[in-house]
Amino acid sequence: MARRLLGPDNANDPGDQDCLSDSQVDQPDSPEGRHTGGLWGRRHTGTDERGNEGSAIQEKCYAPRFTQTPSDLTVEEGRFCRIDFKVGGLPTPDVCWYLDGKAIRPDDFHKMLVSEKGLHSFLIEIVTVHHAGVYECVARNRAGENRFSMRLDVLAQEALRPPTFVQKMSNSRALEGDTIRLECKVDASPPPQLFWKKDKDMLRIDPNRMRYCVAAQTPPGPTAAA
Repeated sequence: MARRLLGPDNANDPGDQDCLSDSQVDQPDSPEGRHTGGLWGRRHTGTDERGNEGSAIQEKCYAPRFTQTPSDLTVEEGRFCRIDFKVGGLPTPDVCWYLDGKAIRPDDFHKMLVSEKGLHSFLIEIVTVHHAGVYECVARNRAGENRFSMRLDVLAQEALRPPTFVQKMSNSRALEGDTIRLECKVDASPPPQLFWKKDKDMLRIDPNRMRYCVAAQTPPGPTAAA
């Protein structure tokens, strides 16, 4: 078989690159072409700036690394909770959250945001006792993964109790011009608002003739007098 010889006239012929074997193109020419503990490179065959096919492009990848992590938190039930952190990596890592090993999906109560400065925030709109536990944040890209853990403790509010009259008003008789005292006791949490009615109409308290007071007591509850 005849073999074409290269000379000064055809040394720059682009078709000569077809003579290179695949092993010659893919063979890395530096240690960055191998995995190096979170940094690794990959060579691509494409088109260079001069339009010559077969040029090699080195792509570097870095495993995720957290540069800012939160500490354990304690939040009151019903409050807003925000957890901030920073993570780097190339390409940009994907971030997932887990609560006691179960994946957390973004919804109306859980949000995951990233600011223009690269600050990641995990938000809990309204904290409940069910949000307490160990949280784990995992960042992944094709170079590897990294993670951190933190604990969220929730201070539960006292149990809610609807108003209950533990002592109701009793019927009374009085002469015109006399002073009369009407009392009742209510048990509720949180303390309720009390309204008075006379003949099914809301009673307006006249400070010159009436006085309304609430005495805070231990259960069975406050006393309202009029």
